[in-house]
Amino acid sequence: MAKYYTTGYQQAATNAGYSTNDQVKALQQQLNAQGAGLSVDGIWGPKTDAAYRRYHADAPSGSSSDYLSQLTQLLKQKQSATYENPYTQQLLELIKPKDDETYRQQAEAALRPGLNAQLEALSQSMEATNQSYERNKAELQRQAEASRRQLGSDFASMRSDLETSALRRGMGRSSYLTDNLAYLGAQQARAQANVENQLAQDLKDIGEAQTLAQQHYQQTVQRLQDDMLDDLASYEAALREKDKSAAQQAYQTLMASYDAYQRYQQQDVLDLTTQLYAIAVQREADAAAAAAAAASAATSRTSSSKKKSSSSNSKKSSSAKTSATVSRNPQRYAFSSGDSRGENEYRYLNHPTSPSY
Repeated sequence: MAKYYTTGYQQAATNAGYSTNDQVKALQQQLNAQGAGLSVDGIWGPKTDAAYRRYHADAPSGSSSDYLSQLTQLLKQKQSATYENPYTQQLLELIKPKDDETYRQQAEAALRPGLNAQLEALSQSMEATNQSYERNKAELQRQAEASRRQLGSDFASMRSDLETSALRRGMGRSSYLTDNLAYLGAQQARAQANVENQLAQDLKDIGEAQTLAQQHYQQTVQRLQDDMLDDLASYEAALREKDKSAAQQAYQTLMASYDAYQRYQQQDVLDLTTQLYAIAVQREADAAAAAAAAASAATSRTSSSKKKSSSSNSKKSSSAKTSATVSRNPQRYAFSSGDSRGENEYRYLNHPTSPSY
């Protein structure tokens, strides 16, 4: 497809039957042969569009009078046309505000993944800490059980040795044996109590450390969630400001494009007016030349007896040649060649600042 610089020209090229760069280049070469002065680049832009309508689409299909009539009608249409802004829909989209929910969702989509990643990392760390505490508890229980077994074994051996010694001495039923066995039992009980007390204290210390770790985890989670709320508010404000700045910049760009579009339309009207002016001048020049030629031929055929009368007629014809023929229609203004007053008045009536333009 051919390239287009400005909204609206692609449809114009399509309507004209040109859809490739090569086709547009061929058309530009044809238009240049008629004096368009285009760059042969295969791009259907405002200059190519204007030249096509001026030299090609509006080319004379019949007499020069028909062509003049066509141009005049086209100029009237363009002068009375109201050009709608082709960027209206885009401008409406720019000023259409987003609701708070849209900004909240945008902020959530940007920040929530980061928060979730932090919470997941904290959760995994807390789980690892709890597992470590549980392993420590299990190890303490194992050590306490080993201590219980070792105490039981040690005191059993001591009782056996005491009983054996008492029997060898013949004191198997003496109070000595009974008292020593009681003493060993008391020692065993104290040793086992120490093991149980130490186990309980160690388990308590681990439990307290685990509780503190859990509290720290919950406090960290709450702090991250509170920070998230502040970050969401800040991010939403930044999004609003960014959209506002982008909308202002886009608005300026669109308005500049529309201004260029309007200037092109105005220039098109001026170009048609200039073309009509040139045609009107040429027609009057041709008419004057034809009248002068007719007068010269009539003079050569008259007899010498009517020379004075012919000279008078020739002077009247010359006077008619220079007299202005003024029409108040600014699109079909005609005046005689050399009539500077008529030419100046035509230019005034067709100037963009003229009241009748």
